[in-house]
Formats: sequence, structure tokens, C-alpha cells
Amino acid sequence: MVNATLIKYFMLLTDVIARSNYGVSSHLSVDYYDAYTTNGLKQVISKPPINLDRHYILNLKIRSGVELDSNTFQNQHRLEILNMVLENATLPSGVFSHLSSLKCLTLYATKGLLINKHLFLGLTHLELLQFIKNDTWFPTHVFDILQNLKTLDLSWNNIHDVQKLFQADLNNLHTLRLSGNQLQFLKTSAFTHLRNLKYLVLSYNSISTIQNNAFRILTKLNKLNLRYNHLEAVRTAMFSNLPNLQKLDLQNNNISFVAPNTFAHLNLKTLLLSHNKIPNLRFVIKNLTKLYLHHNDITDVRRDFFENCPNLAILNLSRNKLTRIYHNVFDDLHNLTHLDVSANSIAHLDPNSFSRLINLEYLNLSRNYFDLIESVTFSRNFRLKDLDLSFNRIENLPPGVFASLDELWHLRLNNNRLRSLSPFGFFRLRNLAELDLSDNFIRVINKMAFAGLAYLEKLQLNGNRLDGVDNGVFKGLLYLKLLTLYDNGFDCMDYDVFKHLKMADVILDGVTVILIVIEQCTKKPNLSDLPEPPSPKSLPIIGHLHLLGGYEVPYQAFTNLGKKYGNVIKLKLGSVKSVVINGQESIREVLVSKGHHFDSRPNFERYQQLFGGDKQNSLAFCDWSETQRVRREMLKTYTFPRACTNKFATLEEIITNETSSLVTRVANTSCIKKLVLHSCANIFTNHFCSKDFAFGHKGFAKMIENFDDIFYEVNQGYAADFLPILLPLHQNRLAKMGELAHEIRTFLVDNVIESRYDNYAGDEPGDYVESLIQHVKNEDSSYFNWDCALFALEDIIGGHSAIGNFLVKLLGYLVQNPKVQIEIQKEADALGSKVSISDRTSMPFTEATILEAIRLIASPIVPRAANQDTSINGFRIPKGTLVFLNNYDLSMSEKLWEEPEKFKPERFIVNNHIIKPEHFLPFGGGRRSCMGFRMVQLVSFGILSTLLQNFNILPLENACYKVPIGSLALPKNTFEFKFVRR
Repeated sequence: MVNATLIKYFMLLTDVIARSNYGVSSHLSVDYYDAYTTNGLKQVISKPPINLDRHYILNLKIRSGVELDSNTFQNQHRLEILNMVLENATLPSGVFSHLSSLKCLTLYATKGLLINKHLFLGLTHLELLQFIKNDTWFPTHVFDILQNLKTLDLSWNNIHDVQKLFQADLNNLHTLRLSGNQLQFLKTSAFTHLRNLKYLVLSYNSISTIQNNAFRILTKLNKLNLRYNHLEAVRTAMFSNLPNLQKLDLQNNNISFVAPNTFAHLNLKTLLLSHNKIPNLRFVIKNLTKLYLHHNDITDVRRDFFENCPNLAILNLSRNKLTRIYHNVFDDLHNLTHLDVSANSIAHLDPNSFSRLINLEYLNLSRNYFDLIESVTFSRNFRLKDLDLSFNRIENLPPGVFASLDELWHLRLNNNRLRSLSPFGFFRLRNLAELDLSDNFIRVINKMAFAGLAYLEKLQLNGNRLDGVDNGVFKGLLYLKLLTLYDNGFDCMDYDVFKHLKMADVILDGVTVILIVIEQCTKKPNLSDLPEPPSPKSLPIIGHLHLLGGYEVPYQAFTNLGKKYGNVIKLKLGSVKSVVINGQESIREVLVSKGHHFDSRPNFERYQQLFGGDKQNSLAFCDWSETQRVRREMLKTYTFPRACTNKFATLEEIITNETSSLVTRVANTSCIKKLVLHSCANIFTNHFCSKDFAFGHKGFAKMIENFDDIFYEVNQGYAADFLPILLPLHQNRLAKMGELAHEIRTFLVDNVIESRYDNYAGDEPGDYVESLIQHVKNEDSSYFNWDCALFALEDIIGGHSAIGNFLVKLLGYLVQNPKVQIEIQKEADALGSKVSISDRTSMPFTEATILEAIRLIASPIVPRAANQDTSINGFRIPKGTLVFLNNYDLSMSEKLWEEPEKFKPERFIVNNHIIKPEHFLPFGGGRRSCMGFRMVQLVSFGILSTLLQNFNILPLENACYKVPIGSLALPKNTFEFKFVRR
């Protein structure tokens, strides 16, 4: 008999299906069957689909011993998508002969599969064929019949010769993937029958020889990927007659020679040559916009190399053997925005090296050997936003060296040889947010050294030789959030040094974030002498719970209580001792200056059960510990990718591809939440795990649904959290949540982790999964074992639910504000190209729209718990007290915002720049601040800008678009919209 249960772990569609409609309707009937016997299989698929008005997807797992024949699918003539896993099964000739409507076919064999040349007989309308990871050899002529095929993926098989695969013209084929095969040699006639190919992937083979004109027939080819092969030289005729080639990837080969005119006749936009052995730049390039040459052996760069690339925007020359940058080498690159020459051996910077780079935004000069920069070195780089001079030998900063950089956001001078800081050295850097001066030899800081840094948020001075800091040095740093002073020469410091700071993390010992009133340096008041916070009258058993009723969100009650009782209010909520904190100063005291006193989380039994019986398994709801510190450190690289790094570029490509796929699906539906959640989840699994899933993948869809259910649950407030006697009323729901969490773990282990833990060889981690594996295998596992790592992975992947729900709420605001849509569309249209996350600085109104939605939704900061007896604003707070931070009032107060109830993104824009007021704290602060806020900004920007670049978003008739506040979570059935193509 057939086990007709849903196959919870399989729907192996390709990313190509996710990026194309292939003419398949959005109205689909999807069935999943696990066939154990031949008779059982016949019973399952002997009848046509019940609803003949719907298109049909069938997913089959064929167990060992099940036989298929030419009549297996005789009644499935309407089948459009077929996905099959074959467990030691065979496919006879003509098995698909009745599937005349089939458009997409995916085949995966657990063991090598023997292919008959007549296998695809009858598939006259097939447009996509994916036959991957089968270790299969393909007979000649097997693909000849597939004349309508558009995409063919034969990755990770046993193919040795491309020419033998294709013996008839496949004029509709535009995408061919042959990664991970056994190709070593490409002949001149290899692609003779594929003249309309646009995208060709040959990565992860062993190609060492490409005959001249091997690609000459591919005149329409747009992208060619030869990454991870064994090429040692690139000859002139290797890429001849490719007039439409725009992207060529030759990374991670062994290339040491490039013929002078190899690329001269091409119209390339992107050329990737990194991770090779190229010694010089004696070849011609033209019209490039992106050039990646990092990790080579280049010793010299001359001006004439770039003379034909006036539109070059990104240039990466890091990790080569450059010793000098000549004064005119970049003079023709007027449109360059990103330049990376880090990790070379540059000992001298010519003062005019960058003088013509008037559009430069990112410059990385770190890890070189120069000891001098002159006052005019950056005098014409007016648009520079990120400057990295770290790990050099700079001994002093000449007056005015940064005077022209009034748009600079990040300046890194750490690990140099600076000995002092002169007055007004950073005076013109009015937009600077981060200044890193750590690990120098600084002994003296002038009182006016930081004058003019009105918006500085992060100042690092650790690892210097400071004996002390004079009063007034930090005066004027009104927005400072982090100040590091550890590993210097002082044991004590006068409190007056910090009295001008409204807030700051002051790190003195490298581990503990301590109060500005430094414990070692000032007398602490006796806590027993401090008064308790004021408190309203309470009722028996329920305490003050009744005061929270009658409001849209409980935090509105906190605001009203604050008007009567002040900024610190003592409440007893059921059996839980609590305080409510109102007001910016008091909230910052909890988050930042006393963050180490309040880094624990509530002990709600509900949280314990949601995370495997222990809240410490959660990133967000655990108490602070060494395990938590390690987890956060490991995440930083992935959740805060820096511009122009490989991780940022990879994330950008992931978001761009996923949003393109989203655009193709949105036009056919009004139910947006499911689509947005899929896109967000795919971005997360791809970015953190190097794994993506097609839209419609059953297991992936169930994982997303489970995460969404759990996200909705943790965002609910229940009286049982404060009155444990009520918990039995919630046991069924909590048990259900536990089942969902178990299903998520099973899916991730089976479909994302797979065999990676056992097969990890200890190389440099390629993604977050490998970082977790490396840490577990290389470190003491007593506090961070594999189970802990899996919980961390689940938590971070689950972050997609927050972004997906937020975006649907954001669309709810936009459908009520068409003028906001128009402003975003103006910014997108002005780019003249498809939007990517690198365009954020060019689209401030779009950024502001995201911030405005975050403000209005006013999702609460996760409550804290006091880990010791302490105080807030002069009131005694006992250990274990639950602390509610009323950021709702910070977001909606009429004293802080003009017309706070209105949706006005422009409130965040000053002089065409994003300015966030100091009372805007949606992601918390201190060492328990949200680890995912950067991902929220990047993913939200990518999806929002792409949707509005392509659509106008209109309301449905008689629909209500009142956006729920006080939580990010939305129910499954929520807002629907009409997306109209622009």
C-alpha cells in the first residue's frame, strides 16, 4: 500500500522556478506521495486530478523496488510540474510520454541513475529540467527532443564532455548549469547547438584548457561563470565573439597570465579575477563598472590600465603585492565609488593619488605600511562615507587632513602609531558616527580634539597609553552610545570626565559595560537608603494587572501611569515584581549605563517551554552569559556585513535575486504575506546557510509557517505569564508550539545542515553554519555544544518572520499614503537601473519610510530583569525585578515628535541625510541590543524599493488597513493589496 502522507522534507524545485513563471498559473493543486510499492504507486496516480480547472504539481518519492513503466503517468496529462526522488529506482524509456503538458521536471536519485536516450520522449512542452547531484552519465541525443527547453541544470553529475550532450539545436535554451562535473577540456565546437544561450555556469569543474573560440557561437551569452577551475592562462581568442557578455567570473583558478587583448573586444560590465596568481595588469579592459582583482600577486598599477573604463564604480585590489600608488593612477576613474587597496605593502601614499575621485564613497587603505598622510590626500573626496586607515604606521594627523569629508560616517585609525590628538582634528566631520582610535600610542588628548563631532555614536580609545582624560574632552558628544577606554594606563578616573555625556557604554575592562559613574572611582550610595519607586494601589492576587486593561496596547497604560507617578513605577503584576521605566534618560540608564545590571530576561514558563525547556537556548530571551557573548560575536560578521566586503556583495546578490523572483509572483496575487515571508526566509537561509529553496517547496513552506506561528505566539501577552495558576489553560497551545519547534529542527538538520557537520574539513568558514561547526569542533564544548549551535541557527533563521511581518505592516501604511509611494518611486527611477541595497545612501526617503513604520508600530523592547540589587533614577530595584521599558512613549510622545500619529517619513531627513533622534530607540541599546536590526534595514529596503519600482500598491475595495501597533506579529490571514504594474 501507499503511504500517502505528505512528504515533509521534499519538494526539490530549482531556484530557476522561483525566479520564473514558466507560464504556470498561480492557482495550483499540489500533491505529495511517498510510494513504497508498485501497486501503491499505481493507485495513487491512476486517476487525474479532481479539479481539472487547476494546474497541477506532483511530488513523488519512489522507494527501492518500485517499478515505473510507460503507462505510469497515462492519466496525468494536465501535470505541469513533476518532482521525483528515486531511491535506487530506474526510469524506463517513454515513462514521461503521456506528460504532454509538463513544463518543469526535477529528478534526484539517491544513487547513480542509468539514463536511456529516449527517456524524455513526449515532453514537447518541457521548459525546465533539473537533474542534479545524480552522479549520472548522459547518452548522446538524450536532450534532442526537448526543443522548448529554456533552463537545463545538470550540476554535480559525471559529465566529461559537453559536445556529446547536445547533438541537435536547442534554440530556446537560455540557461545551462554544469557546475560540479568532471569537465577538463572545452573544445571549439562544445556549444555549437546552443547558439541562444544567455547564462552558462561551468564552476567547480577541473577545466584547465579552453580551445580558442570555444564560446564563439554564443553571441547572445550574457553571463559566464568559470569559478573554481584549473585555468592557468587566459588567451586572446578564448572569449572571442561574445558581444553581449556582461559578466565574466574567473575567480579561484590558478591564472598567472592574461593576454593583453583578452577582454579588449568585450562589452563586459563586471569582471571577477580574484583569488588567482596574476602578477601584473598588462591586459586591456573597457567599459567595466565592477572589477575584482583581490587576492592576486599584482605588484604595480598604472594609469593607462584604467583609461578605457570611465564608468568603473567598484575596484578591489586588496591582498596583492602593491608597494606604491602613483599620483595619477586613478585620475580617469571619475565615477569610482568603492576602492579597496587594503592588505598590500604600500609604504608611500602620493598626496594626489585620490584627488580625481570626486564620487568616492568607500576607501579602504588598511593593513599597509605607510607612516605619513598629507593634509591634501583626501581634500577632494567630498562624498567619502567610509575611510579605513587602520593597521598602518601613521604617527600623526596633519591639520585639515579630514576637513573636506563632511559626509564621512566611519573613520578607522586603529592600530597605528598615533601619539596625540590635536585640537579640532576632526572638526569638519559633522556626520561622523564611528571613530576608531584604538591600539595606538596616544598619551594626550586635547580638550578640543573631538570638537564638532555632533553625531558621533561610537568612539574607541582602548589599547592606548592614556594616563587619564581631562574634564571636557567628551563635551558635545551628545549622541555617543559607546566609549571604550580599557587597556590604558589609568586605574581610576574622575566622574566629571563623563558628566557631559547623556549616555554611553563606557568600557574600561574589556568585558563589563559599567556605569558612567564608575564603581571603582566614585562612592556609591547605600542601596538600602534609597526609596522604592512610587506605586498605585493593588488588588489581591492580580496586583496591578487590572490597570493594563482598556488600552490598544498595555504600554499606553504605562504612559498614563507615568504622568501620575513619574518615570519609575513599581507594579506587582500577578506574582511578578515589576517596574515600568518611562522617559529617555531612565530608559538609557537601564539599557546602557547600567546595562550589566539588567542583562537578564523574564523567567516566564512560556518562554522556557518554547525553547526546549530552557530559555537559555534562545538568543533573545536568555540571560547574559559567556555562551551568549560567544553567540553574538559569531553573528556579527553575518548580521552586520560591511560595504564592499564579499559578504555584503553576496548578500546584495541574494536580495536582488530574491526580490526579482518576488516581483514575478506578486502580480498574480493579493495575498502578499506568504510571498514576502518566503522571500525573507530564502534570503536568510541563503545568507546564513548557503541554501535556498524554490517557492512551493513543501518542507520549506511548512518551516516558514511554523516559524510564523511561533513568532505570533511569543509576541502575545498572557495573564498566565504573571499568574502561573492559569498555565494549564495554555498547555495544549504550548505543546503545539513545541511540536512546531521540533519540526523546524528536523527540517533544518535534514535539508540545511545535511552532512556538513561530519564533512567539515576545518577550512575558513564560508557561512554561519560553518562558523558554528568550526566553533563546536575547535572549542571547549562544555558551554557551547552542537545542540546550542542548532538553537542559535534556528533563532537567527527565525528572524525572517519579524521582517516579513513588518513589511506587510509597512505596506499597510503605504496603501493609505500614496504620496509616500510616489516619493519612493521617484528615488528608484532616478537611479536608472534596478535597485540594490548599495543604493540606500541614494534613497534617503525610502530609508526614512522604513524608520517611520518602525516608529509607528512601536514594537516593545524585550523586558529586562535585574541580575543584582541596583537602582534606577535614584530608586531601589531589588534583584529579580522585571523591568518594562516604555519605548512606546518615546515613539509616540507629542513632546518628542510633531504630529506623532501621522505617517511622515520626512521627519527623519535633514539636508537629504537620515538623522535619527536620540530618543528613537526601537532596537534597544547596550550589549543586549537587537542583533538583527541591520538585516531588518537591508532586507526591508531591498524588498520595499523593488516592489515600488515595479508596482503601484492599491487598496482592495472595502478593505480595512488599520495597522496593529505594539507588536510586529500579524495573523496568518491579514492585509491584502492590489499590485498594479507601473
